[in-house]
Amino acid sequence: MALPRLSLSLSLAVAVLSLTGCYETSGPVLTRGEEVPITPGVYRCLNDKDREPSTATISAPAQLAPGDVVYLATLDKDRYAVRAAAMQGDLFMLEARGNDVRGAGHVYVRRLNADRFELLVAESKAQTRLAALARTHNIAIEFPTYGAPRIDGPADRERAFLLAHTSAELQRTATCQRLP
Repeated sequence: MALPRLSLSLSLAVAVLSLTGCYETSGPVLTRGEEVPITPGVYRCLNDKDREPSTATISAPAQLAPGDVVYLATLDKDRYAVRAAAMQGDLFMLEARGNDVRGAGHVYVRRLNADRFELLVAESKAQTRLAALARTHNIAIEFPTYGAPRIDGPADRERAFLLAHTSAELQRTATCQRLP
């Protein structure tokens, strides 16, 4: 059952969104967030390229409508509304909207153990695989010199593209640890 694995991964979503490498879409692709038990808390995330860790805080879940759960999260001073979708194994896609996200940001989390997770972004060396995946889902993808790949297409096709990712297209960018 995916619920225990997903619960803490949502709390780490905010930290990921501040990192370069997450996908941006012009709007949300998850129309409903999955309801999972979340223990509100504080997490420390260390980006592999940064010296200073980020501090992320997650609230209790808020049910906006039947079957649609959103979590409020903060990273430093920025606030986000986060929805989640379970993928294969210990991999999850997280979608956030908030302060510094123009439309919606999408990142991935892989659970390592009960209190530790890896944050994953699109692998810069996987452009050929990502371009083929985009063609399969009939969406456009662009790879800017700096920042995350940008995708464009109907929301249902963008969602299918994002949920079709595997570990082969992703790289670890940070490790997060729950604070006591």
